Amino acid sequence: MVLAALSLCVPGPAAGQAPSATPVPAPTAGLPADDARQQEILRKFEEIEKRTKGEAPPSTGAPEIVVDQKTGQRLQKVRKEAPFYDALGRLFNAVIPDREGIPIVKQDADYYYIAAPPEPPAPAPTPEASPTPDPGLKPIVAIPTEELEAVAPAASARKLRLQELSEGLPVSGFWRENFDLVDVDGDRRLEIVTTPPRLSGKTLQVFKLSGKTWQNPTPTFEDVEGIGMEYGGVVGADMNGDRRPDLVFVQHGRGPVIAFNEGKLRFRLAAPGFVAGMSARSLGVGDLDGDGKPDVVALSDEPESVKVRQDRQGGDLAATLPRPDGSVRGFDARAFFGAGDRWVERNDGLQAVCFGFTMALVTSPVDRGAPFYASSCRYQNGLAVVVEYDREAKSFRKAPLDFAEKWSFHSGTAAGVYRGNPAAFMTYVKAVPSGGMSDPSGYGVSAYYREDGTWKRKRVLKSVGVRVESQGIAAGDLDGDGLDDVVFADDVAHRLRVFFQRPDGEFEELAEERQPAYSNHSTCVRVGDVDGDGRKDIVLMYQYATGDPTRAGGLKFFKNNGLEK
Repeated sequence: MVLAALSLCVPGPAAGQAPSATPVPAPTAGLPADDARQQEILRKFEEIEKRTKGEAPPSTGAPEIVVDQKTGQRLQKVRKEAPFYDALGRLFNAVIPDREGIPIVKQDADYYYIAAPPEPPAPAPTPEASPTPDPGLKPIVAIPTEELEAVAPAASARKLRLQELSEGLPVSGFWRENFDLVDVDGDRRLEIVTTPPRLSGKTLQVFKLSGKTWQNPTPTFEDVEGIGMEYGGVVGADMNGDRRPDLVFVQHGRGPVIAFNEGKLRFRLAAPGFVAGMSARSLGVGDLDGDGKPDVVALSDEPESVKVRQDRQGGDLAATLPRPDGSVRGFDARAFFGAGDRWVERNDGLQAVCFGFTMALVTSPVDRGAPFYASSCRYQNGLAVVVEYDREAKSFRKAPLDFAEKWSFHSGTAAGVYRGNPAAFMTYVKAVPSGGMSDPSGYGVSAYYREDGTWKRKRVLKSVGVRVESQGIAAGDLDGDGLDDVVFADDVAHRLRVFFQRPDGEFEELAEERQPAYSNHSTCVRVGDVDGDGRKDIVLMYQYATGDPTRAGGLKFFKNNGLEK
C-alpha cells in the first residue's frame, strides 16, 4: 500500500509563514476541476512514498511532526477533515482506493496521529567544505588607509588673471546639462551654444561675445519632422562635409538629432538613422572606426538596462524585442556610425556600461591607441567609466576596472592629456560601502590616463568627510606651458578651482583669492579661446535646485588675461 497518503492532510504554511523556497510546477493546468484535484492528490502520494524510502522530493509544505511525550515516538499530525476518515483504527482516503489504510497511533478532537516517516540520514562530513555564511550577516569590508587620507595640490606661485565678463548672459533658470563652444557663424570666433533651459519652451541658444558684453542672436530652425527641443547636451561638428559646423544634440526624452548648419544662423533639423526612443543629456562626435566619417556616441540619462531587466522580471516578454524603428531597449550608451547620409546603430560591447549626465569622446588619442569615451556613472560603485573601441573587432570594450575610484558615483567628465598620455579628468562622490569598517566618504577629482596601453589613476584632489556632488570640470592649457590644466567647479567652496599641471605630473592650485566665485550648482565647464586673443578662457554653466537660497542659474564667462609678471 502507499503509506504516503498522509501528505494530503498536511496543511500548508500558516498565515505569515514563509512558503517553500523550491517551487513545484503544477501538473494540473488545463484539467477539469475534479481531474486536477485527483492529479494533485496522486502527486502528493508519490512524494510521501519517496520520503518513506529515504528520498527527498521537492517540498510543498513540510508535514507537522511531533514527539509523543510518553513513548518518545515521532508522529505525523493529520487534520480530521475530508477526504480522510478512520475505519477500524486505520486512516483511509475517500478519494484514492486503498484497502489497507494506515495504522492510527492515536487521535484527539482535531488530529489523527500516525507514525512519521523516518528522518533522512545525516550527510557525511566533508572537512574540506567551507562553512556556509549566515545570509543575514553583512560582509565586512576593510577600507584601505589611503581611502581615508585627503589629497590636495600644493599652492601655486602662478598668478593667473581671470576677469569676469558675463553681462548679457542668463542669470536665472534650470540650465542643464552640457554646452559647447562652436564657431557657428563663420567669423572665426567661438560662440556659446546650449540646449534650452528646462521648462523654458525655447530652442537651442546661441550667445556671442561683442566687445565686453554678450548678445543672444536668434537662430532659425526648420523642423519638418516636429522634433522639438528640450534641455540636454550639444556638440558642434561638421556632419555632412560642407565645412560648416553642424549642431548635434540630445535631449531629455529623445536621442540624437542634427541641426544642419545652412549659414547665417539657419538650421535644418533631421535625425537620419538615430534612435528617438532614448533619453540623454550628453554625447560625443568623432571618427570612431577610422573611415573618415563622423560617428556619434550618446549616453543615456536613465538606467535603461535596469528598467528592461525589471520589466522582464515583471512579465513583459516584449521588453527586449525590437521596436518599430528597429532599435532595442536596454542600452545605457549607444553608438551610431556614419554610413553616407545616414547613421547606423551598432552597440556591440556596450552591454552593462554606465548611464549618466556627462561624457567625453576621444577618437584621435595622443598615444595613437584605441579611441575611447569616458562617462559619468550614476550607478553607485559603477566602475565602467572608460570604454575603448576596438577598430579591428568593431566593438567596444570596458577598460580594466581596478583603477577607478571605488564606492563612488562619477559625475563630471573632461578629456585631456596627462604626462603626455590620453586622459579623462573626472569628479566623483564617495560613500561608505555596506559593511565598511571605516568611512571613506568624500568627493574629489581623479585623472584616469592610459600609459603604455595600461589605464592608471592619478588623484588630483580628494576631500574627506563631506559628500557633495560637483559636476563641472574642464581641461586645457591656461598658463601657456603646453600642459593641460584642470578647472574644477567646486560646489562646496563655490569657486572655480584651477589646478596647474606640472611636468613631473603633480598639480598646483591657483591661490584662492584668484579663483572666480559662483552660486548654487555647476553643470558644465568648457575651456576655449572665446575672444580670439590666443589664450583659453573659461565658461561655466550653473543652475539652482530646490532648497537653494536663490534662483541663480545660467552662464558665466571668465576671460583669461594671462599670468601676472
